[in-house]
Order: sequence, then C-alpha cells, then structure tokens
Amino acid sequence: KAVEDFTTCLKLREAWLPPDDRRLAEIHFQLGLAHTLAKTFDEAVEEYCAAKCVLEIRKEMLQNQLDKMTDETEKSTLQREITELSDLLPDIDSKINDVEETKK
Repeated sequence: KAVEDFTTCLKLREAWLPPDDRRLAEIHFQLGLAHTLAKTFDEAVEEYCAAKCVLEIRKEMLQNQLDKMTDETEKSTLQREITELSDLLPDIDSKINDVEETKK
C-alpha cells in the first residue's frame, strides 16, 4: 500500500513541480524505502537513482545561478544549499549500495 500511495503522490508532484524540486527527490527516496521494505529491490534502486538525479540537476542549476550572482547574501544562501546537496548525494549512493548488496 505504501508503494501505491507514494507513487500516486509522485505523479501529482511531477505534474505540478519543476524537475529539480527537492520534494521530488524526497518522494523518490521514500518510494525507494518502501520498495526496499517490500523486497522489490530493483525498483528500490531505480527510485534511489531517480532521487539522486533530481538532486544532481538541482545542484547544477544552483551552481549555474551562483556563477551569475553578485549579491553576496544570495550567493551564500545558494552555496549553503549546494553544500547540503553535496552532502546528501553520498548518503543516497550508500542506500543504493546497501540495496545492491541485499539483492545478492
């Protein structure tokens, strides 16, 4: 049931949110967890990879904005989010590796 509910939520969010919205990454991550608990490991890996992809797109977009900014306060805010995203990506890689190991 969780997979079904999260999938419905994802479809709604995809319809209304830009492709780099962190809420999309969050729901992909939650779907990955739900698939892991349901022991549908291939789907879990797909969802974790999708979450990672959203965050990488967001990070790249923010970096492009940062390169064009002159206001130091705005630059600092963007740099904090870029750092936060950089810190999240290895955690997602770890989840992917854990699921891959569980599949064996």
